Amino acid sequence: MGVELISVGSVAPWYTKVSPPVARGLEGWFCFDTALDRIAFNRAPGKGNGAIVGAPTVGTNYARFTGNASYLQTDIKETAEFTVMLISKAVSVPDGSPATTGATTPMHFGTFTGPASLSGYPTSYGISMFNQYPNRTSSGVCRDDGTGSGVTSAQAFLTETINTWALRVLRGSDTLVSQYKNLTSGITGSSSTATKRVPTTNTIRVGSGYGSFAGQVDVSQIIIFSSYLTDDEVSKVAALMRTRASRLGITV
Repeated sequence: MGVELISVGSVAPWYTKVSPPVARGLEGWFCFDTALDRIAFNRAPGKGNGAIVGAPTVGTNYARFTGNASYLQTDIKETAEFTVMLISKAVSVPDGSPATTGATTPMHFGTFTGPASLSGYPTSYGISMFNQYPNRTSSGVCRDDGTGSGVTSAQAFLTETINTWALRVLRGSDTLVSQYKNLTSGITGSSSTATKRVPTTNTIRVGSGYGSFAGQVDVSQIIIFSSYLTDDEVSKVAALMRTRASRLGITV
């Protein structure tokens, strides 16, 4: 099964929209390789491009981002229900367990942290995937803490090798627990909290958040949905991501 490419100019395949196997809630489809000027192009049909901030470096199969300095700013708003799938690996390795957030702590993507989009909540931790331990990938999915006015990050995490390529998935909704799954290792981590989601008003950044995580991360591809994909839907999208990654020399 392949993916249909819809050309929007004479420079296909670099500037083509996709006709993906799952279109439900598709907001962003970004591929990072070969040239800096291409990484902001959003292949999701009908969706806007991102904006390059700073000076990310680009290799043949990835872009290297530095938190708060060089990253991709999307126009995709954080939603209560979401799925984010990406192929990534940490470059910076945290120097503590946990490390003080800064130059050694990378953020793969995120909206952490900012004003809450729901009334009655002064702030939100947003959504995020980050490394604050040298052997752990953590994901935050901000939720009501049970008080109706406070929030918790409701983290899901896995102990794993952080600086090797992996196909990672983060899902969350108002009614289901936060779930981070490493599709390369087949291991899943989940939070124990399924209270109401409290999103930020921020739009999603790739390779950075809005806080103090200033480490470096390599990202080859990221796909963002404003829907909680089923396991079957995740598998269909993952198959295409693996095909592209294999062509570029990445095994996930």
